[in-house]
Amino acid sequence: MANFLVLFLWLLTSFFLNAETIDLGTFGPVFSVEEENMIKVFKKRLQLYEEAGKLEDLKHQWQSKIKDGFKTPKAVEGVQNTVQERSFYHDPSLIIEHDIKTPKGDVLARKGDLYNPLTVMKPEKGFLFIRGTEDNHVV
Repeated sequence: MANFLVLFLWLLTSFFLNAETIDLGTFGPVFSVEEENMIKVFKKRLQLYEEAGKLEDLKHQWQSKIKDGFKTPKAVEGVQNTVQERSFYHDPSLIIEHDIKTPKGDVLARKGDLYNPLTVMKPEKGFLFIRGTEDNHVV
């Protein structure tokens, strides 16, 4: 079996090493790939808005959309209003999988160390999740 495999590999490699390239010609029309530069497209579009006097309106729309996104972020799927008050305790500690070093080579954390991010960022009273669009959540 091993001899057969060696023979097969030898035939395969000799076939490719002795292969010649042949120009098969061109079949059908050939077009170069040309795409517009997206930065130029955006600049052109902004210039058209500016010439039409609509650029300020567009800026205000973007600003209000961003502000609305901050004021009312998308709700997390699956989170529902509670029926009964309850608390949960969570330990976010993690075990370092490999040494973490600075570019200078100083070790920040060693493999196997237990690290709790809450030792650095200490919330004074825990976390509270609310839905800002509901009156009974906002006081």
